[in-house]
Amino acid sequence: MLPTDLLNLIYENDKLIFKHISKKYYIQYKIEMNATSTIIEFFIKYCRNTNIEDFSKKRLVRFFAHNYLWDHLNRYPTFLVKKCKLFSLTPLAITAEATNSKVNIINFLENPSISREDILYAGF
Repeated sequence: MLPTDLLNLIYENDKLIFKHISKKYYIQYKIEMNATSTIIEFFIKYCRNTNIEDFSKKRLVRFFAHNYLWDHLNRYPTFLVKKCKLFSLTPLAITAEATNSKVNIINFLENPSISREDILYAGF
């Protein structure tokens, strides 16, 4: 059996094939696909007529915090950390999510280590 770290690395590089190997990774794949479709729906609903690429970081965070569904906003810090490979921020992301507080999520996203470009790259 391969170590979990190696399996996770393989999964990150080839999700479509790897999802058939293990139920654990299939469930993870379904969760990620659901999150992706939610992001697309959000952008169609709220961002179609808004040029968010011109927003400052603070305005971008406030815009998403105001318009994004709470369930998704509360899971966003760890999603951003993984997608942008900002692993040094993992403990802060987990703490922000664990508090179930919109203020703490906003404070996390306003962390100087997270750039406006990171938020745009990760998407909401």
